[in-house]
Amino acid sequence: RDRLRGSLVADGPGSFTGLRVAASVAKALVATGATDLRTAPSLLARAVRMAHPGQVVVGVSDALRGEAYGGAWLVLDRQVESLVPLAARSPAVLRQLVPHPDLVVGDVPPSLREALAGWCPVQQLDVPADAGALLALLSWPGALQHPPGRHA
Repeated sequence: RDRLRGSLVADGPGSFTGLRVAASVAKALVATGATDLRTAPSLLARAVRMAHPGQVVVGVSDALRGEAYGGAWLVLDRQVESLVPLAARSPAVLRQLVPHPDLVVGDVPPSLREALAGWCPVQQLDVPADAGALLALLSWPGALQHPPGRHA
């Protein structure tokens, strides 16, 4: 506990059970005063892992019912700026919000891949979640959030 400097949790999208377990452990550490809590979207971690500085990257994940969780970020040199907040939307709405992304990343089923086809010349739609990419965000200004009322 004395060596713990903080808790970092992906706040979704992702496995409902996995997100709840991670959040519960992190909240327990915060409640004991052992650590500070920060969160980041799992799609942001995927986006910065695949992007080059100066690129507009859209992260997508299946939201069911023909929708995608999607958000867009401008990836700078070890810094990120949010362009479109992460939310569940139809692929058509995502395409309207970000008409010309440099890269689309995520992990989506074939039906959603078809809806996203032709949007961007570079699509990496089989990028799994990666704890290392999430941890790398610790040094990226603008990438992490302190949930309200959840930090020491």
